[in-house]
Amino acid sequence: MEQKISQMRTKIEAQEEFLSQYEYVPNQVLVRLKNEVSNLESFAADYGTTVLHHFDLTGLKASKASSEHLMLLDLKNNLSVAEAMTLMSDDPRVSVVESNDIVHSSETTRQSPVEPNDLEDSLWGLHNHGQDGGISGVDIGVKNAWGTTVGSRTGPIVAVVDTGVDYTHQDLKDNIFSNTNEIPNDGIDNDGNGVIDDTGGYNAGDD
Repeated sequence: MEQKISQMRTKIEAQEEFLSQYEYVPNQVLVRLKNEVSNLESFAADYGTTVLHHFDLTGLKASKASSEHLMLLDLKNNLSVAEAMTLMSDDPRVSVVESNDIVHSSETTRQSPVEPNDLEDSLWGLHNHGQDGGISGVDIGVKNAWGTTVGSRTGPIVAVVDTGVDYTHQDLKDNIFSNTNEIPNDGIDNDGNGVIDDTGGYNAGDD
């Protein structure tokens, strides 16, 4: 008996350590009971809990869960979440028991939109305000994008396939990719990729 109690305590402690990684609602667990269990209130009472909500799963087509019972239980301070999950996971009536996790939406912190000093009207694809008879707003919304980021050397590397880039431009020079495996202007293909001195890009037009 003492051995079983010790094993149960070990399981509960392991469950507590696992739960410490997450944010969840205290005194609540989500339990999915097998379809042969008919008296949900009786199951809840066995653990000194009450049913807060019974979810209808019949809309889950072609799913085993559609015939089972999903409940949100109030533990009423009789059990901790870790204790309830440990005990109920060994109950043959239970398919799944989980903590009622709290999930936050991921929001990007936006800065004030950047107003570039050299955004020419000819670049309507970046910002279209109806110039030259165009339709205002039909653009890629670059001003809004710049409100989030103006680029970073720590972010994803974006390859530009075009007629050329002025990588010394004041808006680009601090964020332009630099091939650190290549020694500039030494006339040697240091990184062995078949291109000599490609520190800031590659001129495919020379091929």
